[in-house]
Amino acid sequence: MRLPRCAALLLLTFWLALTFAHAAAAADESTAAAERKHCLSCHAKKGSIKKFSDGDSVATYVDPKAFERSIHGSLPCSACHEEFSERRHPDRVFRTKQQYQVRESRRCLACHPDESINARPIHQSLFKKEQAGQPRICTNCHNAHSAQRVRKGAVTASEEQFCMRCHRHAKNMQFAAGGYVSVQIDMAVLASSVHRNLSCSDCHRSFSASEHPRRQFRSIREYRLSASELCRRCHYDKQSKVADSIHYSLVSTGRLGAPTCVDCHGGHAVTPIGTDRLAIVKKCAQCHAHAYAEYAQSVHGSALRNTANRDVPTCIDCHSSHTIRATRSAAFHDTIPDTCSGCHGKQEIMAKYGLSTAVVRTYLSDFHGMTLQLQRKEVRSRQRPAASLAVCSDCHGSHSIARAAGANAAVIKSNLLKRCQSCHPNASENFPDIWLSHYETSLATMPLIFVLGWFYRIMLVVMVVGLVFQIVLDIRRRLEKRQEVCMSTGWPANDRQMVRRFSMYRIIEHLVLIALFFTLVLTGLPQKFHQVSACQSIILVLGGIDTVRLIHRIAGGLFLMLAVQHIAVNFIGIVFRQWDPSLLITLKDVKDSVHNARYYLGLLPNPALCGRFTYKEKCVYWLVLIGGIQMIVTGFMLWFPVLVTKYLPGQFIPAAKIVHSSEAMITLLLIATWHMYEVIFSPDVFPINKSIFTGFMKQRQAARLHPLEMAQRREIGEDDLTEMTRERKL
Repeated sequence: MRLPRCAALLLLTFWLALTFAHAAAAADESTAAAERKHCLSCHAKKGSIKKFSDGDSVATYVDPKAFERSIHGSLPCSACHEEFSERRHPDRVFRTKQQYQVRESRRCLACHPDESINARPIHQSLFKKEQAGQPRICTNCHNAHSAQRVRKGAVTASEEQFCMRCHRHAKNMQFAAGGYVSVQIDMAVLASSVHRNLSCSDCHRSFSASEHPRRQFRSIREYRLSASELCRRCHYDKQSKVADSIHYSLVSTGRLGAPTCVDCHGGHAVTPIGTDRLAIVKKCAQCHAHAYAEYAQSVHGSALRNTANRDVPTCIDCHSSHTIRATRSAAFHDTIPDTCSGCHGKQEIMAKYGLSTAVVRTYLSDFHGMTLQLQRKEVRSRQRPAASLAVCSDCHGSHSIARAAGANAAVIKSNLLKRCQSCHPNASENFPDIWLSHYETSLATMPLIFVLGWFYRIMLVVMVVGLVFQIVLDIRRRLEKRQEVCMSTGWPANDRQMVRRFSMYRIIEHLVLIALFFTLVLTGLPQKFHQVSACQSIILVLGGIDTVRLIHRIAGGLFLMLAVQHIAVNFIGIVFRQWDPSLLITLKDVKDSVHNARYYLGLLPNPALCGRFTYKEKCVYWLVLIGGIQMIVTGFMLWFPVLVTKYLPGQFIPAAKIVHSSEAMITLLLIATWHMYEVIFSPDVFPINKSIFTGFMKQRQAARLHPLEMAQRREIGEDDLTEMTRERKL
């Protein structure tokens, strides 16, 4: 029984002790609260200050809420200010503010002795400064009435206040290799920085109110490189881009003048992007003074300097800010048209200054722009390295850009000749006019190019509409009348005998023409429509633009040889009186075309009766022959522009390009529509007219297509129609 009684007595004693302790604590808290209330009746008033003999002063205002949240919020005021109470308030006199702060800081030692606070490195350094005669003031870091608990070596009080205690003064960091850098921080500048809401340790993570390691740098360069590494933690994407730039490559090779993050952006005065575009240019001018001098006098730089025009490009608009490439590299050179088109291709910007956006389209459709685009495709497909071609800056300059019109036009043209001669050494004064078609043409400036362009546009539309319309009408009428035409010639409708149509020589000639035609189309059309992805794929499959051009020129040379031999054979036939004139266009062909037009419209019951060749076949022959000669002549003009411009104005080269490509389109459309219809899809020959491949045609088909020729043969008694008495040369 004694054991339970003892336990009960112990529990009773413990309960009574807790009760009395709680009552005592409540009494102390009540006393402390009453004391705080008494003191705050004066010190909670904003504007109260204490003056010192030297004229300086310190605020005696205490924020009640901040004090209540502080680590000392439960203490009475007299716990630190022991000479003060509700009954006494001595009037103390201090000569200076520092003397007052030192006196108050010594009160902290009552609870925070040296042996406990000196365990921290920052306190050790402060203690050493105190021994050297510099006062130790606790409230510089921890504040007076809003001190917070120290957690994991970081003070949650104002870090900025702690750092600025030293860094607000003009101090320098010395380096072993010579030189120094200022570590003074201008708070006004920092307040306008994009980093104004960051604490010091957000960037300088190895530093805090409790840690201040001493770092040794041999040189200013080493210090700046170390400072730039601090940016990586937040700006990793930018840092990754910089790693591929010319600036970083120069840094990695040890170039002392190569810029780092802080060289361009500054350390603490980091301003928002785009706030001062002229400042960006001047920042770059610190290293690129010569480029800035040219830019300042250019059409771009003068507009930026005089009117602060935000449409004007600055350094970073053309070179970018972080992915800066070497200006001599092909990677940078080949992207210049893309850079310039960023402004010159935007209608809303160019309309303000009366400039045309057509310069982008015309450049990309011209020789240099087309080649550049296709070669860049080849680089991406790893087929071949990029080659330098004329881009915007090669003709207009890079920094010293002047207006292309007005008083500067003659100067630009003379400079352009020099630029052309860098790739075309024998270029004459007419040569630069070739590429002036890069600008929008007009009747006043380039009449030949303007007239030819519109002539072929209209001609292509009229030809396509006319051919399609005629094919539709021809199909309808031929389905109605083909049997009647056959019977009117007197030849049996079911005859299976063959009529010789072409000699072996003409068959071979036609096969060679077909092969050259498809080769020229396959290598020519992708160049004309090079912006179409399918055409780009064809060029890549064929080996790239240079290979395609080589194949096209070889095929063009063979086509020239074919045309020469064709004309020569016919000329010899005329001389030796063995030439068949049936392909010449005569007055009857004109009458037949009018007759058939009326027939197609339903005004006549029957079509015109044709001889050996119809007027349609003659038109196809002569259009291909004349168009082929034009393409040969203009093709060689495009192949040898330097030679041509020695004797002809430069505008003849872009004019030759228009004629060459337009005649090619006319020939292609003529073959693909009317000729293919006549020899494959026409109801009279479907599924195909094989006479050009075999040399023979069925009598029934010949009677239907060439009734006059068959009637003539019947009259002269050509009964054996499997062989003809005279070879046809055409």
